[in-house]
Amino acid sequence: MPLEGNGSRILRHYRRLFKLPSIKVIIALHFILGVIYGALLVPEAFLEPLKILLYGIILMPLPTLFSDILIYFGFSKGSVLNLRRLNALSLFSNFLWLSFTAIGSFVSIFSGHDAFVTSLQALAFSGTLCLRFIVFSALVFGSASSPKSLLPAAFHPLLCLTSLGILLGLPPSFQIKVLIASMSLLLSTILILQRVDGEGRKRLGVGSLRLFCSFAANWMEDRNEPLEDIFESLGVEKDVRVKLLAFGNEDRPFSILLIPYLHSGPFKNVGGSPLPAIVSHALEASISRGGIEPCVLVFHGPSGHEMNPTSQRQILKLIDELRSQALFSFSQARVSRAIRAGWGMGKVLCQAFNDIALVILTLAPRNMEDLPSIIIKEINIFGKELGFEEVFVVDAHNSTSGSPSPLTPEEVDCVRRAALEALKVASKEPRYQPKIGFSKVIPKEFTVSEGVGPGGISTIVVSVADQTVAYISVDGNNMITGLREKILSRIREEVNGIDDAEVTTTDTHIVNATITGRGYHPVGEAIDQEAFISYVIMGVKDAFKNRRDAFVAWKGATIKGIKVLGKDALKGFIEAIDASVSTLKHLILLLYPSITVTLMVLFSLL
Repeated sequence: MPLEGNGSRILRHYRRLFKLPSIKVIIALHFILGVIYGALLVPEAFLEPLKILLYGIILMPLPTLFSDILIYFGFSKGSVLNLRRLNALSLFSNFLWLSFTAIGSFVSIFSGHDAFVTSLQALAFSGTLCLRFIVFSALVFGSASSPKSLLPAAFHPLLCLTSLGILLGLPPSFQIKVLIASMSLLLSTILILQRVDGEGRKRLGVGSLRLFCSFAANWMEDRNEPLEDIFESLGVEKDVRVKLLAFGNEDRPFSILLIPYLHSGPFKNVGGSPLPAIVSHALEASISRGGIEPCVLVFHGPSGHEMNPTSQRQILKLIDELRSQALFSFSQARVSRAIRAGWGMGKVLCQAFNDIALVILTLAPRNMEDLPSIIIKEINIFGKELGFEEVFVVDAHNSTSGSPSPLTPEEVDCVRRAALEALKVASKEPRYQPKIGFSKVIPKEFTVSEGVGPGGISTIVVSVADQTVAYISVDGNNMITGLREKILSRIREEVNGIDDAEVTTTDTHIVNATITGRGYHPVGEAIDQEAFISYVIMGVKDAFKNRRDAFVAWKGATIKGIKVLGKDALKGFIEAIDASVSTLKHLILLLYPSITVTLMVLFSLL
């Protein structure tokens, strides 16, 4: 699912992130800006291109490249500010400097007063100083007023200013203007950063700049530890329900349907985002035996972002517990035919396996977002009244138009009612000895940035009496509307012997915050759908081919002490980010223009 509700507000900030051009393009732009800068400062040399080129190279590109190399090795090595990003920061700084210079040059031409050039050059120096101070404070040191930020922030503009003074000379009044402007804007910047930092401390107990530094480390370098350390300090321990339906011989499983009632979020590689693939691979390794490659199919249990694990350490804790739970007492399998039921917009596929019922819920082809966890309780109570020991409730999460919104109470009620109808019919169905087949296909050509996670496509086929049904789980975050229907249609057309099927996604969030724009691709939006469907068909055919008689076992395990974000921490995290961004905007728009105008008036009197 997309990060709806509170979670979508996190993703909104990821949407503002952008990609940088290559280092070659950045350096080329530096030299282009340098030449323009030289032409603005020495217009009388306009007819001497070589002179302007020389001025342009000496005044900006050379000091910039030299300072970036020194700053990288002296301050930012090991941080998110690598040489390319430092050079991009300096490019933006130079563009800011050039803009002020251009304004000053044109105003001086029309007014006849050269003082505008030096005044705006002074503002350019202080503006780039403050810009760089903000960046180093937020991305390297994570502090609002660390003196460590000042030297790397000032080094680049000081070198450019020095080259300007050596090459062209500067009037004595210029140093006074630089000092006044720098002190005024830098003090204002420190006050702004302290106010912004305080928003995080007030709402979350963690400074906003530390939050942003951790956020940027994940975005730029895929480092999950800084954010996870914050989440771990904010999280709450919960007892998490996990359900396992196993098929095997008399003593060992060869395939498991796994439903963790945790949420695979919040994004990218942070917290529980990669949970489905990590858990399935770990369990497959633990039950693997000679000659058989097992398959663990992970379903998405109804849950929201408050159930996001705080770190991947919690996933490892979950895996350790699951390994101990994956010891089953198998019994003769008695399985019903799969039942389809609907109520309004809701659709359900339900099948009984001995004493439990598997219920898969969907609204497809309508938008399908996270079903609330409360739905599990009512469905389970009704199932027990019908004689089932447990109901395994699955959120198919298999349809989105790309414009997500939380489900309405009416939509949730339709799904709930459809589930109750399906359970009524399934409870009366006769039971048969099944044949079970399974397969896993991991397409190498699809990537997480295209919406397909490392868990690939897992399939289990169940044959009873005269019916065979295929359960397919795709490691992705939702599925573009219409793809589910295409897959089901193609399965019926191309796989002889399959009577029904359902395709779901794991709701992995390892695919989230991997692209700009929405932040992720639902399965089928950014890939060749025909190629993807061919992989699904391959998996179903393989599973159908290797069907065998199977025993069945199930467990409903409660895993204690899994730390999750919880509603309060998630709400506080989002409020801290929103308030910090809002405060930063308002203070910058309020203080910087008024200080700039005041300085220009003051400079006119000097």
